[in-house]
Amino acid sequence: MKKYPVLMTGPYRSGSQFALQLISGIKETSATMYNVNIYRYLPNDPYIGNDLLSAIKKIANNLKVRSNIILNQKLVLNILKEDFPSVSIYSRSQIYHAIISSLYLKNDIDTWIEKTQLNWTKASEFLEQLPNSKAIFIYRDPRAAMAGFKKFTNSPPPAYLGSIFNYLCFFQTLTALLNSKYKERIIYYSYEKIIENPQDYRYVIQDFLEKPRSLINVAEWKDSDGNPWKSNTTQDEDSIINNPKSLIDSWKKRLNSEEITFSEKILSPYLERFGYQATGLEENINTLLNSLSKHPSTKLMYSNYLKTGCGLELFPTNPNA
Repeated sequence: MKKYPVLMTGPYRSGSQFALQLISGIKETSATMYNVNIYRYLPNDPYIGNDLLSAIKKIANNLKVRSNIILNQKLVLNILKEDFPSVSIYSRSQIYHAIISSLYLKNDIDTWIEKTQLNWTKASEFLEQLPNSKAIFIYRDPRAAMAGFKKFTNSPPPAYLGSIFNYLCFFQTLTALLNSKYKERIIYYSYEKIIENPQDYRYVIQDFLEKPRSLINVAEWKDSDGNPWKSNTTQDEDSIINNPKSLIDSWKKRLNSEEITFSEKILSPYLERFGYQATGLEENINTLLNSLSKHPSTKLMYSNYLKTGCGLELFPTNPNA
């Protein structure tokens, strides 16, 4: 059976969980989130022999502890041999594909989608290593994402400001991919465009995956544990489902003028390119910039930005801890 792996990713607080739910139940397609997420746990190394067995065992343990999923490790090895017959040394992307295939590609299901956060820099590796693979990128107005992260995080200030450097990296990576040999195998969608017409978004993704069109079915929405999905929005719970458009510009009330100025200065080359208008605010942000040294992640991100002009794909704290 020909298989079609799909990576779905984007920055945190960007509506990607909602975006995944809207494409649940597509024919011949498994759509899950966070379960395997192999790029978080395995380095980009070659895997053979005991290293291969250890890598699979590590992911099996993660699945058991985090999601109570039992992985058939022998089946994973068999799938690796079947799907990559000319390969003797495997990549983590190939292991990723074999693990998810063993879990979800059954009966008539030939396509898998896993939604994860902060994996856009792995997209080129994913697309290079896996035949018939594609990638879906979900993003939103970075100022709205930062406002959400500001409210919904266990990391102390100024960690939330790091979301802007994440977005800089995201836009830079996506721009490079759109000018690469992979451009026909990727699609990007803004949260604002999704909530403007959710059904149209579903149709576009179905066309991209070459699957028959079908209507949204809320009954199919599940979380990473298989339970009915519940939004983790930092805003009004009812609005995220019934009136999401009302939340688009709420960041204007949730951020101060220094935070908005900071966001727009860092992202000025990309905001308009990806569909957003700057406010034009020009507040003094020296105090804000000085505060970046108070958290390890923002200190690293800002230092890297000053040296290279680039963002970083980085969590504020270790997500594996």
